[in-house]
Amino acid sequence: MRIHLNGDHIDNLARKLASLGERAGEAVSDMLINGSDYLIDALKRGCAEYGHDSPGNSGRATGGLIKSIQRKSEPKLNNDGGEVVITFKGSKKSGKSGKKSVRYGEIMAYLNYGTSSIPADHWVDNTLELAMPIAKEIMNDTLNKHLNR
Repeated sequence: MRIHLNGDHIDNLARKLASLGERAGEAVSDMLINGSDYLIDALKRGCAEYGHDSPGNSGRATGGLIKSIQRKSEPKLNNDGGEVVITFKGSKKSGKSGKKSVRYGEIMAYLNYGTSSIPADHWVDNTLELAMPIAKEIMNDTLNKHLNR
């Protein structure tokens, strides 16, 4: 999952960043870190709210899915501004010998989009839809702090 800066106000954002000169890269990096930190926390809360960290009827959930949600690396700056990647890192070991591990990214997709035997609950989509406006506001506040230095 990638976070990109875009939207109707991109021209205004570009002007603000241009006014920072050489400090623009630091501002974009801080914006992406702060925004992604909020989204990671929101995804962890969403995972718990949808019941994907508790054992439920199966007794097999370990909380590993929540622990797996993290920023893949530090923000990367490029010609389009920058990006940060949030990932579901690692895998859940199968309890049966000879069975392969299941990556947490796969588990997230099964729960979010469903399968023939698991109904879709769209927990990632719904969580990000609610969290993204707040993350953008956090990113804007971060930019304003850099502009006011």
